[in-house]
Amino acid sequence: MNRLAKESSPYLQQHAENPIDWYPWGEEAFAAAKEQNKPIFLSIGYSTCHWCHRMAEDCFEDEEVAALLNQDFISIKVDREERPDIDQIYMNVCQMLTGAGGWPLSIFMTADQLPFHAGMYFPKYSQGKQPGMLDTLNYMTKVFKEQPDRILQIGEGIRNGLVAQNTLPQVERNESIVHAAQHTLAQHFDGIYGGFGQAPKFPNIPQLSFLLRYYAAHDDEQSLYLVEKTVTQIYRGGIYDHIGGGICRYSTDQQWKVPHFEKMLYDQAQFLMILAELYQITKKPLYKNIMLQIIRFLDEEMLGQPGMYYSAIDADSDGVEGDYYLWPLDAVEESCRQDFGLTEGPHLEGKYVIHLIENEQFEQFMNQYEKEIQALKTIRDSRPALHKDEKCITSWNALCITAFCKVGAALEDESLIAKAEELMKQMLQQSIANGKIMMTDAQKEEAFLDDYSFVIQALNELYLATQKEYYLQQSIDWSNYVIEHFTSESGGFSFVSDQHEKLIINPKPVLDGVMPTGNSVLAVEFFKLARLSENFYFEKIANQQLAVFSKDSMTYPSSTLTLLQLDLMLKADYNDFKMAGQSDEVIRKLGSQFRPFDTWKTTVAPTFSFQQCKKDHCSTLRFSTDEVLDML
Repeated sequence: MNRLAKESSPYLQQHAENPIDWYPWGEEAFAAAKEQNKPIFLSIGYSTCHWCHRMAEDCFEDEEVAALLNQDFISIKVDREERPDIDQIYMNVCQMLTGAGGWPLSIFMTADQLPFHAGMYFPKYSQGKQPGMLDTLNYMTKVFKEQPDRILQIGEGIRNGLVAQNTLPQVERNESIVHAAQHTLAQHFDGIYGGFGQAPKFPNIPQLSFLLRYYAAHDDEQSLYLVEKTVTQIYRGGIYDHIGGGICRYSTDQQWKVPHFEKMLYDQAQFLMILAELYQITKKPLYKNIMLQIIRFLDEEMLGQPGMYYSAIDADSDGVEGDYYLWPLDAVEESCRQDFGLTEGPHLEGKYVIHLIENEQFEQFMNQYEKEIQALKTIRDSRPALHKDEKCITSWNALCITAFCKVGAALEDESLIAKAEELMKQMLQQSIANGKIMMTDAQKEEAFLDDYSFVIQALNELYLATQKEYYLQQSIDWSNYVIEHFTSESGGFSFVSDQHEKLIINPKPVLDGVMPTGNSVLAVEFFKLARLSENFYFEKIANQQLAVFSKDSMTYPSSTLTLLQLDLMLKADYNDFKMAGQSDEVIRKLGSQFRPFDTWKTTVAPTFSFQQCKKDHCSTLRFSTDEVLDML
């Protein structure tokens, strides 16, 4: 056993029996590197990552690789889900040096945390153009010993590049930028299978969320079609688990047929949000059925004892990727095989992935084959259980709260709103310490910008759903905390607070990935909060976000889609509804409709009144609930 045996992270625990003398991230490792004059090998991953498992088997469990690492390097393991700040910095480094990124992330750096080489998965031996771990370690050792000045020069150059990313100049924003972003997405749309670009294909929710808001702002049916087509094809594909519910992390092919089988909490939450918004717009039963199946999956498979949701479910079963989800042909009755997508193949390891790509009756699948689905689920439940990463990550649970609010509002289901409230209660109880939000229920690290931004988003959504002042006040309080402790000297918000460990740089991200970034989410949520709280200081901060990140959004419009939602909102004909008295029916009606730019607020009064306010004027008061419901 090495030092990682004392760590609580499931990912670090997985490497506790490696023959490598691993250190967790900390001063002990950096002091050892300085004292022994050795470079650092930094390995970043997470517990449900298939290629992390592969590199562990190929390299980290290998005595020859371990001997080189122990002799010439100080080796550090980091769980990216515990320390997204470290991951974000060195993922940027990897993308700068290689043009690509992913996990496992492999970084070579000095004792002062200056990186000089980066990669991802390494096999033990070099294979063609793919360098192997043994050759890479020998070369890095040689360069570090023989060319220390070159190492320092490379490291300083990389750090300067990271600093430059944080200090982009402000430029004049062009009003056509949102149209350019929509046009780019439409150009890259896969007209046959939905989604954008080629394989591998991810269910990129920030893209879909932007398109729905573009549809709302411009009554653009094309944007709605792009989202509906994508969501429908994701559901029909093997990336959606038709037996147990939930979506996998990405598809390895263009058709969404064969997924990478890992399931992430943030994917489930974000997919629920899009489904809820599509249901608000279309009222199609398919979207309701998918939402309820995903929520059932979350409660059955990802809900932990603390009352919060686990972060992920592994892709591998007994070392075989996806084996838990794959089926031999004879497991499915012959009469069902065509509708279950088992007529061509096999798809993987001689087995089949259930999908509905050729099933034209896919909307009736859940009801038509309910008995057969349950029979297959019973068989699958008897297989060896998949590893679950039992970290309860604050930001991802906050996404679930927002999702439950949106689904509950769309379906007019008070039990789901109550579910969101209970999750918020558990999260605030378990993830707050010493006046700070912590990143996980384990309370080891203070939360990062994404955690705070998603919590603020969830609180705003809970306020709209319940009209309870507590949630609005919590949103105001945490927003003020962010402004005090995360504001960057060059504008915008840093990823790490001023209370946290100092790294070689404090990133200031704004480009969306599979999740929106905290800077973009806060821009949107602060503008909503200004209207809900009638404190327009938050509106000033929101507008500053647009200015600070103007260069990013003008240069990369299709990568700053969440920030561009604020552009859409500012130009939209949004409403602020002001109510007094008993207004539950009106609140339910508002929540059931797709109103991404509107807010509503209720005050206590003996009788009902309603007023519709726009940017510079308000309507006359209305006193009839029935009249207001008809108007809406």
